[in-house]
Amino acid sequence: MHIPKALDTFWQADYIEVAEPKRMVFALRNPDNPEDPNREIVTITFEKMGGKTRVVFSQKGNVPPEQYNKDLKEGWNAFFDRLDALVKRM
Repeated sequence: MHIPKALDTFWQADYIEVAEPKRMVFALRNPDNPEDPNREIVTITFEKMGGKTRVVFSQKGNVPPEQYNKDLKEGWNAFFDRLDALVKRM
């Protein structure tokens, strides 16, 4: 994960559930320490809304609450900004 003006962070994702087309759940973990029991569980739901799709993210784990509100929000926004730029180039 690349966040402008911050350190790059590396994660490994283990998929827990894929229920097409409505839900996906995966666990993020540090690939440099596979024995670490700490995981971040990310749940994504997809809901049809007319000709669009509403996507809802939830992330829970071992990060302090204030970090979820600031740092993780910033990280996911950076991810979606890059994804948006990629889709526009396609």
